[in-house]
Amino acid sequence: MDKREQDRVLRLVALQNLLCKNPGGVTIEEMAEECGVSERTIRRDLEVLEQVPVPIYQEGDRYRVVEGHFLPPIHFTRPEVMALFLAVRLLLSYSNSFNPNVQSAFSRLCIAIEDPVLKDYIRQTLDWMSRQKRDDHFIHVMDRLTDAWLKRHPVRIRYRSLEAARAEDRVIEPYFVQPAALEHANYVIGYCRKNRGIRIYKVERIEDIKVLEGERYRIHPEFDPDEYLSSLWGITAYGQKQTVRLKFSGALARVARETRWHKSQTVAAGPDDTTIVTLTVPVTAELVNFVLGWGENVEVLEPGSLRDRVIQAAGRMMEMYRKGGK
Repeated sequence: MDKREQDRVLRLVALQNLLCKNPGGVTIEEMAEECGVSERTIRRDLEVLEQVPVPIYQEGDRYRVVEGHFLPPIHFTRPEVMALFLAVRLLLSYSNSFNPNVQSAFSRLCIAIEDPVLKDYIRQTLDWMSRQKRDDHFIHVMDRLTDAWLKRHPVRIRYRSLEAARAEDRVIEPYFVQPAALEHANYVIGYCRKNRGIRIYKVERIEDIKVLEGERYRIHPEFDPDEYLSSLWGITAYGQKQTVRLKFSGALARVARETRWHKSQTVAAGPDDTTIVTLTVPVTAELVNFVLGWGENVEVLEPGSLRDRVIQAAGRMMEMYRKGGK
């Protein structure tokens, strides 16, 4: 969606809100002044709204909508507006590409925000988002996937896992779609007919998708996406949960006291102003990378399997840099 089209969408939503707020009707001149465009543009916009269709009728020089067509306009409190602003900023930091659906959704919400300062900040964020590279393939896959999920249609996907030499076809029944900020990616949790179990697929690795509209499925009644995800460290983590104890030292001791990384996390004071963080999670590559990311300020106390994997990874890194420096 280019800037001109975005302005048009925003103006159409603003016109609907304006008509909704004024049951006595609004003149063409008043609409043009409110939207900052010509009367000719407003007349074209009204024709578009009538085609949607929005039941607009004219009495004299005033335009109205059929009573009861619109719900009362949305009003946000300042804390609610701040929550929207933080959501936009989170999406900006998590997204690798421009998604016009995200921009359009927040643009519509922005119309209902009355605080001029936060409204302007949200618009600046959306403008920056629109300048990112657009990934039409991802948008297509995500749109088809979410449509199938909400309508309970299985999908046939061509998917190449991280370790696979080539992509393979499989049919999945989407159970849930989940973004992952740390990985800057999106995942679909679903039942895989080939593996006969719940699996997690990275949306960005789906090379092709076809919705099987002639079929329907039921999500297992015991499946709870929040409960399912709460036990994992990283959305793609699998394996038996173990007790993990990490000792944070230096300035990171305070960071550990301030930060909640996982639902199972508990924090306790350790010796010499250190902080001991205890988790119940599977030991995975994501967890190893998390520990390595903190460098010498985090030590694995248990389990031994995680400690050994960190030692091995650190040793390989040391060897790599030694060879590279020669």
